[in-house]
Amino acid sequence: FAALMAPMVSCEQDDFVTSLRIAEGETIEAFAGDEVFLHLEHSPSKASLPELEWYGFDPTILWAFPNQSKIIMQKSGSTPLTIATADRSLTTSCTINVSPITVSLSDTVLSLHKTDTFSLKATLTPERIPTQMVWSSSDDAIAEVDNTGKITAKAFGLCVITCSVGLENVYEPVTAQCRVAV
Repeated sequence: FAALMAPMVSCEQDDFVTSLRIAEGETIEAFAGDEVFLHLEHSPSKASLPELEWYGFDPTILWAFPNQSKIIMQKSGSTPLTIATADRSLTTSCTINVSPITVSLSDTVLSLHKTDTFSLKATLTPERIPTQMVWSSSDDAIAEVDNTGKITAKAFGLCVITCSVGLENVYEPVTAQCRVAV
C-alpha cells in the first residue's frame, strides 16, 4: 500500500503568474535606430515568469530579441507588439511608434560664383553619431563637394548637393539636399 502512495506536492496560489504588463505603458515612442529594453511586470511578483512569446509586430519596423527583452527600431512607422505566455492565457500589448531620424543642411539653396567655396553643415535630429556621411554632387563639372561638405563652384549651371547619412540599425534613407546655382 505504501508503494502506491504518491508524494504530496504543495502548490500555493503565489506560485503562478496571474497578470502581465509592459511597464513602459501602452504606447512606446522611439526613433529609428533606438534600442529599447522592455520591462515586464507580473503578479504576484514572487512567482516565476513563465516562457513568453512576442508576436504581432512588423519585422520591417523593428527587430525583437525576447531573450534580452530588447527591441531595435529599424525604420519609421507604427506597429503593435504582443507578449504572451506560451499557452496565451496571459497577454499584454503595446503600440510602438517609431519616428524617423532626419538630416538638415545649413542651407538648401545657394548661389555661388565660379571658384567660390562654401561649407555646408549637416545636423541630425535627434542628434546621433553617424556611421557614415556621404556628400555627392549631381554634376561635378558645375560644383563638386568633398567629404566634409565643402562645395567648390567650377562652372556656370545648376546642380544638387546631397548629404546621405548612414546610421547603425537604421534601414531607411536619411538624406538632405541643397540646390546650387553657379
